[in-house]
Amino acid sequence: MIKRKTAMHSQPSQKDMKILEALYSSEKFSKLEIETKKLIKKYPNVPTLLNILGF
Repeated sequence: MIKRKTAMHSQPSQKDMKILEALYSSEKFSKLEIETKKLIKKYPNVPTLLNILGF
């Protein structure tokens, strides 16, 4: 059986993280929360994303 790498074991792209960084820097916190939650659905085991939301 071939195991496939799933999103649970991967990381958001550098582009995704730069977008979050830009939202934070421009104080667009509502949009930052929305975008972070979208990424958490794709990458539930990434501590950095959880930290952004204060978990």
